[in-house]
Amino acid sequence: MNGITELDNRPSTILVVDDDPTGMGVIVEYLKNSGFEVVISQDGESGLKRAAA
Repeated sequence: MNGITELDNRPSTILVVDDDPTGMGVIVEYLKNSGFEVVISQDGESGLKRAAA
């Protein structure tokens, strides 16, 4: 297998930014159950920092 095919098998990572813990919990649970790796942030500034990393 080549490197590209191997990378395609990894779960996609999604950044969720939400200041409402209830709403975030529902979204994160749905995404994780759908096979995504989830990174969370509770405000826009920290979300931008995580996205840039």
